Amino acid sequence: MTTLVGKTLANRYRLDEFIGRGGMADVYKAWDSHRNTYLAVKVLQADLALDKVFMRRFEREGQLLAHLQHPNIVRYYGLERADNLAFLLLDYVDGVSLKQLIGESLGPLPGNRARSVFQAVCVALQFAHNEGLVHCDIKPANILIDTKGRVLLSDFGIARLSSDPTSTLAGSGSPAYMAPEQINQQNALPQTDIYALGVVLYEMLTAGERPFTGERAQITGSTVQKVTWEHLNLPPIPPTTFNPDIPPALENVVMRCLQKDPTRRYASALDFLNALIAALPSKTVRRTIQEDDLPTYDYLDNAAHSTETAAETTQQGVPAWAKIVGGVIGVGIVGVLCIGALFLGYNYLSSNAATSTPVAQQPLPTTTVSPSPTSTPQEPDETILPTATPNLLPVTPTPDTRLYNPLPDCSPSRLYIGDSAFVALSGGRNAIRSEPDTHPSDNIEGYAYQGEALQITAGPVCNYGWVLWEVRSPNGIVGWTPETDGETFWLDPIETTQACPGAPVSRLAIGGLAYVAQEPPVANTVRSEPHKSAADIGQIEPGERVQILDGPQCADDLTWWQVQSMRTSLTGWTVEGDFDSYWLIPEPANPQ
Repeated sequence: MTTLVGKTLANRYRLDEFIGRGGMADVYKAWDSHRNTYLAVKVLQADLALDKVFMRRFEREGQLLAHLQHPNIVRYYGLERADNLAFLLLDYVDGVSLKQLIGESLGPLPGNRARSVFQAVCVALQFAHNEGLVHCDIKPANILIDTKGRVLLSDFGIARLSSDPTSTLAGSGSPAYMAPEQINQQNALPQTDIYALGVVLYEMLTAGERPFTGERAQITGSTVQKVTWEHLNLPPIPPTTFNPDIPPALENVVMRCLQKDPTRRYASALDFLNALIAALPSKTVRRTIQEDDLPTYDYLDNAAHSTETAAETTQQGVPAWAKIVGGVIGVGIVGVLCIGALFLGYNYLSSNAATSTPVAQQPLPTTTVSPSPTSTPQEPDETILPTATPNLLPVTPTPDTRLYNPLPDCSPSRLYIGDSAFVALSGGRNAIRSEPDTHPSDNIEGYAYQGEALQITAGPVCNYGWVLWEVRSPNGIVGWTPETDGETFWLDPIETTQACPGAPVSRLAIGGLAYVAQEPPVANTVRSEPHKSAADIGQIEPGERVQILDGPQCADDLTWWQVQSMRTSLTGWTVEGDFDSYWLIPEPANPQ
């Protein structure tokens, strides 16, 4: 077998080790000389790299995947071309796959292992499904467990992308895990992934047996043809055939996942997860996972935002941030991550931050934008409103000393010009528009994603009864986005303080987390002391995350913080930003 081990792609990625071969690509462990870290590089097959339709669709989907940042999804960095090759860049996960664990086990994997694996996979899938993406290739080989015990879902979206009817991989996936609708090349649904989850759970409970093997097929042909025929025509072999100790309730969970009709499977990944938790024998108190318990993504994102992707993924007249039903992500991020860590035996995520005193800002003169004469004063067409969901935290903080009414006959606000705000973790992404009007579908400049910190640069205006502000995003997108409809707040104020005279207000605090802004795409210089004349000891790159260790210190009319890179452990002093833009972007310290 010919490999590319020893070759350096784009004068940057040195292919050090062949990892494996799949239906689309060869995977290598590669040293990235720019980031000084290992990545996984997937070199696409030559015929796919030459397929213009495939590559065009893949590039568009890749722009979406670049924003699909989640603690349990392997990070995707982008698609590159060099030396007549096309290749994908992803995080390298040092660990083992679930396939290896099942293969090396002497019997069925215990219930606590099943719970820990599926809790991580299901919250990752729920996050992705809420974003409109279906994995289409769930299998044990694509579920990874790193050396710290963290469970990660890999190869996200690849099989879905390869379903182009002109591609030789049309309708592809892994036959042992493909749902009937996937075999028939019908539209992929969240229930398509739930079917595959059922097969994976089946394997874990039976020490590697599968419900469809091709041995019962009533046709002739290849093993793949026989397996797919069984998926379409035969009921699965009950898992108790191989493991009589499986409780009836747990077998029922598996069998419901494997229903031929997608509507008879679990409606969502969280429904499946809660049914699994309830069915597993446990001496611990079972806790139902709600959508507001889902962890949000990690904010490291080295890919540039694409307005083309934004335009293609927005429905006519529907603000993306308003899609809250089925999309509430992350109010209980810390709790669910800690629960998952306890199940795995590791605590892999922690954060804390001090808060500082907000600075009162006087509102500037405001204007009001009214709906067009042909429109009635109501919310935009097809807007999906949140339904009553038990156990959700109140949306409007009470009491809220910031709340005021800047505009007559409009919703109240908590923001002023000059403030900063996080895109709320309890909603979805915010569309940023060229004009303060949420109705048109063709004025979207881009998106601000959950947890991103926005600068408030102008406003407010009133549109359909909603308060809108002009904002600048960490990716440099400037435009208008809504704060609230009076019931739901999509922008949460960031606590700030006037740390240094003559410098912008600070949005950081000791103990907090931040990342280097991607616009402008310039690294932050780290110095030995908090002033420009101090020794340059290194750089932190755009998108790189840091911990705030000390500060603020004031020098050169700038605010300095001592930081430590979470990638390289480089420690020193760097600047938060100037009056044009912030260079260090805070992450939400307490998403509760």
